[in-house]
Amino acid sequence: MKNLKRLLIVLSVGLGVAGYFLYVELTTTSITIYHTNDVHGHIETSAVLSNFLKSQKKPFVLLDAGDIFQGTPEGDLTNGEVVVKVMNELGYDAMTLGNHEFDKGQKQLKKLIEMANFSVLGANVVDKRTKRIVPWLEPYYIKEIDGIKIGVLGLLTSAMPYLTMPEVRKGLEFQRETDVAKKYIPELKQKVDIVVALTHIGLSKDSEDDLFLAKNTDGIDIIIGGHTHNFLEKPLNVKNTMLVQAGCYGKCVGKITLKIRNKKIIGKKYELISINKKKFGEDEELKKIIENLTKDISAKMESVVGSSAQKLSHSATDKNGEIPLGNWQADLFRKITNSDIAFQNAGGIRADLPEGKITLRHIYELAPFGNTIFTMKLTGAQLKEILEKSVSGKFGMLQVSGLKFKYDRNKKENERVVKITVGNKPLNPKRYYKVATNSFVAKGGDDFNIFKQGKEIVDTGIIDRDAQLLFVKKYSPLKAQLESRMKNITAEK
Repeated sequence: MKNLKRLLIVLSVGLGVAGYFLYVELTTTSITIYHTNDVHGHIETSAVLSNFLKSQKKPFVLLDAGDIFQGTPEGDLTNGEVVVKVMNELGYDAMTLGNHEFDKGQKQLKKLIEMANFSVLGANVVDKRTKRIVPWLEPYYIKEIDGIKIGVLGLLTSAMPYLTMPEVRKGLEFQRETDVAKKYIPELKQKVDIVVALTHIGLSKDSEDDLFLAKNTDGIDIIIGGHTHNFLEKPLNVKNTMLVQAGCYGKCVGKITLKIRNKKIIGKKYELISINKKKFGEDEELKKIIENLTKDISAKMESVVGSSAQKLSHSATDKNGEIPLGNWQADLFRKITNSDIAFQNAGGIRADLPEGKITLRHIYELAPFGNTIFTMKLTGAQLKEILEKSVSGKFGMLQVSGLKFKYDRNKKENERVVKITVGNKPLNPKRYYKVATNSFVAKGGDDFNIFKQGKEIVDTGIIDRDAQLLFVKKYSPLKAQLESRMKNITAEK
């Protein structure tokens, strides 16, 4: 009899536990969010992404964190229109603007927004006069899945004055991200159960980045970021906020899985998924659509225009910050304008050049922005100021031609550049030198406003991409190497 009682007790406990877990299962909702960022016109992976998404449980949320088109001929030569058409086919719910969405001007941006079958966000993009969000953008997007409402707040980097040409942001103001988030989040909290910040701000040690937003803003459950091309295989967690980013160029898609009970998040899971054609296959219908949209461009872009004796990387290959490909670009700026000195910003070097054949596509991907080459006269003292800002590390090292310098990051600000030579002579602080650079830098891009103070400023009208194409055709095979043009002596002490 005692054994029977024990058995009944065990059975009742077991049924109780099973019942509890069944209750938990029945009262728990799973929400999935997929996201991309910084695709930069690389729509060649879209048919794979489409096939992957078709295999996933629906419904879900599909988001993009900006910079959708600038970077490939398909994106650039169609002014972003092909990319928006492909995003429509993929079924995106919303995107936030990236800085490069402004590259073709506000008129074209508004056209792209009208073409989009998804919401385009930018809560901190305001009219300078009214201080209100511009009427052609939305501050946030809301989607309901299984009774759970997800609110997506869009934020663009407030560093836009340093990242874009003045003419493309005329009449606009880009307000501080945390201030705008604090304005809209209470409003969103009244309407939704989950708050997502979809941002084009990035991860940076020297600015108010996504980490800063998470630390200084309450109420954000997830930050889906872009701008700095970080492949975050594991999320960053700050307080109660999960921060993710899915790299760039359509190589990966991020997958966020949320477990919800009583409209509260009880679990977060993240996975960074490589868009692998062998693994997922391709959506043949979308593939044909893309081929039809881009066939004329693709044929032209595959024409061979020259060659390179070695692979030339667009990233710094040593501790000094010198890039052989940057040396080559700065050299041709200087030679084509007959200048004493030339500069190229690291952010203007967008792709590698391969060893062997170089196609027109390679040149477009290397220099997609259509910047023109400017010249001006600057004093030696102004040049030192430029180099001091360069070695601060805020926006990446300027690549140089016509001068060499040494720097020590252990020294105080504005005292880090310890030696500069032009030719084999010390830089003369009072002498004027003829300087060449691209239009982005010449107009104060990357916070190099000192260039705007130059004398005899001239826009040569020569597109940097055309100049690079000319030099590839004329001087192939290309050769470029490290030449100790900049030397970091910090570690030598």
